[in-house]
Amino acid sequence: MGLAERSRERGYTFYVYGGAPNVLESMRKNLEARFPHLQIVGTHSPPFRSLTDEEDQAICNEINRLQPDFVLVGLGTPKQDYWIDDHRDKLPGTVLLAVGAAFDFFGGRIKMAPRLVQRAGLEWLYRLAGPDFTRLWRRYTVYNAKFLWHFARQLTRRAHRRPVG
Repeated sequence: MGLAERSRERGYTFYVYGGAPNVLESMRKNLEARFPHLQIVGTHSPPFRSLTDEEDQAICNEINRLQPDFVLVGLGTPKQDYWIDDHRDKLPGTVLLAVGAAFDFFGGRIKMAPRLVQRAGLEWLYRLAGPDFTRLWRRYTVYNAKFLWHFARQLTRRAHRRPVG
């Protein structure tokens, strides 16, 4: 967590958005214990539904009032990516970071893969074999297979093109 260490030198502030309330609170406690210098200026656990325009505006107002340097967004893929895209202009001067499963890791809901597994690039397989199997199997099998199929087709088309000119 290089950013947390760098925040010691720079005095960065953080707002944490996403995750279940109990995971969010556990994560905050674990991060503050591990990085006592970390300045978490606010947190919000949104409901598991679309926010109304008024609710969304209230969150944006709170984040803008607190002026964090970074908003850590943990809504799961691709929801967090869509949220960031929708909010990047609503939260000026703040860096929005999609942090994926970091909330679950630091909140103690799921265990991180051993370093060897991480370095081998197989953390996805470790997570697939864990408690989130029912949630992740489609992402790691069906969607990745579709991606690879389309990627291979694109490469094949590109290889058969003739240079223009």
